[in-house]
Amino acid sequence: MNSSMCSVIAAFALLDVRKHKRTFCLAFAILQSILLIAFALPCTAQNAPDKYALLIAVTEYDHPSFNEAGLKFPVRDAETLGAILKEGGYHVDYLLNGQATRQAIEDKLATFSKRGGNSGVVFLAVFGHGIEFVKTKLSYFCPYDTELQNVLDASGKKL
Repeated sequence: MNSSMCSVIAAFALLDVRKHKRTFCLAFAILQSILLIAFALPCTAQNAPDKYALLIAVTEYDHPSFNEAGLKFPVRDAETLGAILKEGGYHVDYLLNGQATRQAIEDKLATFSKRGGNSGVVFLAVFGHGIEFVKTKLSYFCPYDTELQNVLDASGKKL
């Protein structure tokens, strides 16, 4: 507790409660608020879990056919979300366009297991193209260096 906080507490202790009951109640409410702000906030920040975010965005791909769709906003969306997350106390890492290779994504994900503890938070977001496999209906994000083989559109037509 700092010296100015001690002075505030001492001043309230000298008040004669019988003569100044209303003043004392108001002063006590103010003191409670000050103590809550002075002591609760540092504790909250100290005990808060580490928060990490990995934002992966690809607007232009290495493979030309991915660029035919003309994605415009994946990187901008990732940067906008990153700014919001930073305001919320997240440590934000980005892999954008040519940085978002499969190997770079795998390497970055591996680092998250070494950060924080079991009370940490990891937020992952991907922006760009994805692929859905027809037989399994499973969808996957396409990194920058995705290679295409036997690509079909939603109706099964070869692209």
